[in-house]
Amino acid sequence: MTGPTGSEDYPSIESFLSIMFGASGAYSVLGSRLDLEIQTIDVTAVEPTSIWNENDISISAISVPHGDVPTLAYKFEFKESSIVFASDQNGSDPRVIDFIQGVGYLVIHLAGTEDATGVIADLHAKPSVWGNMATAADVGNVIISHVTAPTLQALEQRLNDLQKQLYRLVCDS
Repeated sequence: MTGPTGSEDYPSIESFLSIMFGASGAYSVLGSRLDLEIQTIDVTAVEPTSIWNENDISISAISVPHGDVPTLAYKFEFKESSIVFASDQNGSDPRVIDFIQGVGYLVIHLAGTEDATGVIADLHAKPSVWGNMATAADVGNVIISHVTAPTLQALEQRLNDLQKQLYRLVCDS
């Protein structure tokens, strides 16, 4: 199991698991039943961190900007394809474009809007930002996740804003 280092307001992966499954944790009864190997990814690291590399499968992670919340994007590379789970992020770090370069599938969180400001803009990329990132990185397909549109019309607007920047769009349900 991997996860980010913590911050003042958010626990690291180790602290979170202790809060949940430790001796005094919310689900302490499960703690003795779990045998987890924990790898903490430093969210201040500049380069991606290798998590797994075996049998033509590699997994790496990189920190992504999501306000003050420590957050990671994960890349899975297989012999024939690759996928990045880009996570919640605001799209402001150009390193992410290098990280997603040429992947077959990019899973994005479409929680932001084009006119978002304040906390929402600090946490979530605008649809056009996602589109620009995917196009700049020559991503094969974009898969939409974490949609927070309150109405079908709002969702259609976000998809239109995204699609203006993309040459191909695939939506999950």
